[in-house]
Amino acid sequence: MLALALAVLLAWCFFRPPATPPPDRQTGAGNSALLSNRALDGSAPDEFNFGAEAKASDSDEELLQRARFLIQRSPHLALAWAQAARNPALRARLLRVVARAWGEVDPVAAVAWARRQPVNRSTLLAAVAAGAVRQPDLALALGRQLLAQDAVAGQAFGTALVDALGADGQFSTAVAFAASVPADFQEDWTTAAVRHWAQNQPADAVAALDNLADPDLRAAAFRAVVQGWSSAQPSSLAAFALSLPPGDERSYALDQSLYHWVRQDPVQLANWLYQVPFGPDYDDGVQFLLNETDQTNLPPALAVQWAGTISDQNLRQNYFQREFDHWVQTDPSAAHHYLQSSPNSATAADNSAASGASTP
Repeated sequence: MLALALAVLLAWCFFRPPATPPPDRQTGAGNSALLSNRALDGSAPDEFNFGAEAKASDSDEELLQRARFLIQRSPHLALAWAQAARNPALRARLLRVVARAWGEVDPVAAVAWARRQPVNRSTLLAAVAAGAVRQPDLALALGRQLLAQDAVAGQAFGTALVDALGADGQFSTAVAFAASVPADFQEDWTTAAVRHWAQNQPADAVAALDNLADPDLRAAAFRAVVQGWSSAQPSSLAAFALSLPPGDERSYALDQSLYHWVRQDPVQLANWLYQVPFGPDYDDGVQFLLNETDQTNLPPALAVQWAGTISDQNLRQNYFQREFDHWVQTDPSAAHHYLQSSPNSATAADNSAASGASTP
C-alpha cells in the first residue's frame, strides 16, 4: 500500500503543472528562472523521467538534476523520492543530493531540516553548504548564525562552506568568511581557503596574506598557500621562493616546490637546476633529485655525476659515496672506469675508498 501511495503521489506531482516556487530568501525574487536555467539546462521534463526510482549506477550529476527538479515542486516530494530507495547506501546518497539541491534554493529551510535528522546531520549540513554557495551572502550569514547557536552544526556547515566556495572559485569570499568567525575556527578555515586559492591563483593568494594582521595566522596561511601552490605549479613556486629573502619562508617554499616538482617532472627540474647558481639552493635541488628519483629517471652513472656537482663539500662527499656504491653494485666495471677517467678523479678517489670495490 505504501508503494502504491508513493507511486500515486509521484505521478500526481509529475504530471501536474509546476507549482510556483517560494521566493528567494536572499533577494526576494522568485526562483523559477534559477531552476529552469541551472537545474534542467533548458531540457523539458518529458525528456527525462525525473520521478523514476533511482539506481546506484546513476551518476551524481544525473541524480542532482533530478533532485533539483523535484525540489522545485516540493521538498517533501524530493525527500520521499530519496527515502523510497531500498538500498541504504543509495538512500543516504540521495538524501545528500536532495540536501544540496535544497541548499541551492532555500538553505535556511534545508539547514533546519538537516539539524532535525537523527543521523548523518554533519554530512547533510555539508551537502546543504555545497548548494548554498549559489547564494553566498545568505550562506555566510547562515554559517555565522549556526556557529552562534550550535557549534557542532556550525562547524560542519562552515567547513563544507569554505571548501565549496573554493571549489566554486569564490576564494576571497571564503577568506572573508573565515575572518568573520570565532577565533577557534579562523586558522583552520583561513588555511583551507587560501590553499584552494593558491591552487588556482597563487599570486592573488599571496597578496591576500597582507590582509592578515595576526602574525601566527599569517604564518599558518603562508604555509597553506605554499602547499596549495606546490601541488599545482611547483615550477612557478620555485621561482617565487628564490625571490624571497633568506629565512624560514624561503626555505619552506623552495623545499615544497622541489618535493612536488621532482615527482611530477624530474627532467624539467634537472633542466632548471642548470640555471641555478651553485650554492645552497642548487644543493637542495640536487639532493631532491638524488633522493626522490629511481634508476629509470636517473641512472647510476648520471646520479654520480650530479652528486659530484654539489657545492657543499661534506654533502658532495656523502652523496657521491652513496651513488657510487649503488653504481658499483649494478655495473662495477663502468663505475671504476669513471673513477679513473673522471675530471673530478681526486674527489672520486677520496669517496670511493669506502665502497669496498677493487679496481679491475
